[in-house]
Amino acid sequence: MKIIAFTAILVLLSSIVFARSAYRVEGNDVIIELDSYGVKSKIMVVEMWSTSVARIVTTTNDNISQTECIMAERNVSPVKFKAIYVQNDVEISTSEMIITVKENGLVSLLNRDGRKMMIESDRSFEPSSADENAYKITQKFFMNRKELLYGFGHDGVNTRYNIRNRNFTMEHSNTATFSPVCFSESGFAFIWNNYSRTHYDEKSTVMTLTSEVADDISYFFIYKDSWEALIAEIRSIFGSALLLPQWAYGFHLNPDAYSSVSELSQAVQKYQSMGLPVENQTTDNSYLGKEKKITANSTEAKFQNVSAFKTLLPEYKSITGESTENRHVVTTHSNLPGIQRYGLISVAGEVESSWKALKAQVSAAITSSFSGQLHWSTTLGGVTQNSSLPAADRSELLTRWYQFAAFTPVFQGGINTELWSLGSPESANYKAASNAIQTRYQLLPYIYSTAYDAVAKNKAMIKSLVFVAPNDPNILNIDQQYLFGQSLMVCPVADAGVKSIKVQLPANVAWYNFWTGQKTDGGTTLDQQVSIENIPVFVKEGAIIPMITSQPDTAENSLQAIEIRVYTGADASFVYYEDSGDGMGYKTEHFTKITFDYTEKNKTLSISSPEGSHHGSEIEKMFRVVNVSENNGIGGTEAAEYQEVHYKGKRTKVKL
Repeated sequence: MKIIAFTAILVLLSSIVFARSAYRVEGNDVIIELDSYGVKSKIMVVEMWSTSVARIVTTTNDNISQTECIMAERNVSPVKFKAIYVQNDVEISTSEMIITVKENGLVSLLNRDGRKMMIESDRSFEPSSADENAYKITQKFFMNRKELLYGFGHDGVNTRYNIRNRNFTMEHSNTATFSPVCFSESGFAFIWNNYSRTHYDEKSTVMTLTSEVADDISYFFIYKDSWEALIAEIRSIFGSALLLPQWAYGFHLNPDAYSSVSELSQAVQKYQSMGLPVENQTTDNSYLGKEKKITANSTEAKFQNVSAFKTLLPEYKSITGESTENRHVVTTHSNLPGIQRYGLISVAGEVESSWKALKAQVSAAITSSFSGQLHWSTTLGGVTQNSSLPAADRSELLTRWYQFAAFTPVFQGGINTELWSLGSPESANYKAASNAIQTRYQLLPYIYSTAYDAVAKNKAMIKSLVFVAPNDPNILNIDQQYLFGQSLMVCPVADAGVKSIKVQLPANVAWYNFWTGQKTDGGTTLDQQVSIENIPVFVKEGAIIPMITSQPDTAENSLQAIEIRVYTGADASFVYYEDSGDGMGYKTEHFTKITFDYTEKNKTLSISSPEGSHHGSEIEKMFRVVNVSENNGIGGTEAAEYQEVHYKGKRTKVKL
């Protein structure tokens, strides 16, 4: 009898224990009933979006709300995962990560090797003062003490890069951009999937996020082994980016700076009469005005930070419909995961005209890609004048802003920032800003090819230095240098009157000075001399940069020669891309791709036969292959020494 009674008690206790963490699997979801002592919510759903992406939703209500995920449309394809009990915990594992829901309902997020990424320490639901039917939610995580976190948008004035030991409010406005994504140096992304005004605070290894109005606590966790892979996975889940028409990667004027189309046209003609390249077309900024009104008049506190995007989403979908023949160029102030699938350009907003704001724009450019967005534009020169700056300082500020903007995905003029506002064509500031525009166009083959590669392979155009040297501790906190494409490292000057700036060259690779050709080993800190003429730009050893020369090859040959600059010292590869400049042909191989491969061992550059149908059966190019060295193949100056290749589509090898 005693044995029978003991067994019955044991079964009863066992069932009680398992009831505390009872779960069921429905498709790609694991639904967990949370009833144990001390648990702060009643139900949790772990949604498996892929083997490396999970959305976790929990509430103190009896059921998860049906609030839509504004940022993504979920793919219903089956995801391979396993859900089991491990003692009293529920463990959900894939080939890439492990999610453990403890008996008390708290969550641990680990990589497949069992390394702890984020460990939930607490959560709470309080009555919301803004909506009696919703909650004020708080989510807390323990973070690894030495691990750095980057991102969560920008406020227009203060730099926001490494956010450890910081506190700030994420609130979308005309000047601030709500981007609820942060990256960890160890290889995970965290996306806060709540849309009201949110406060971030991190201290003593505890990260706290508090949103003022919500039905549930909801967030995404994404794990990959590199930041490049994180960008690709975010695009895979939230939507692929679209390619802009080729003109949009040149220099174009901001239509909001002019009172009429006629006035805009006159400004374009003035640039052209001064011998400066500028586009005849410009962006569609009509949605920016709509966004501003929607944001100002929004009464949905629950969706405060995404009210404009949520309202305009049907219109964004319509301009990217299947009937679209041309690539549209529409600007938005949003930078949410998902906007890239509509081909929108994210612009910085109404940032002030100050050195502090310029510095903040540089860090904003670096983190802009964390959302999966490909195309970002600074607000050139800012929009609010800082009266404390003397005229000379304002001119210097605008010049430095031009130089920075020329090395970003989208280079658009500002308001009251035309080149002639910098003085006469003989003035140093005018020459420097003019040179920035000229350099942009000389680099257009590199930029357009980079943009296509980023679209086709889910890459970023602007990258943190952590992308190139994740194990170099010297670059982890640098928010004033970045990679533009795979090979150019840009170092903007964002302080007045400086004669030199500190430049950290990432380790494990040497770097060439773009302007002089001088080569320096990586892992070096430079006290880089600067003048108003340009900002420091470096090229990674083992790079190939195509550049347009200013004149046709010869009087007898109308082909414009393209310099293929090879930065020797390591193997290199670059895919040169061309298409009609517009239309959807880039999706159907109506393009031309030519691959350049350099092998350091035998000092040979191989040029492939063309891929794609853009040029049909005939293609003719004039390439000048340049072995970059000091004072040859530098800056915007045509190389004095080169090997000429009259390319007609046949595989070719050039010995350097």
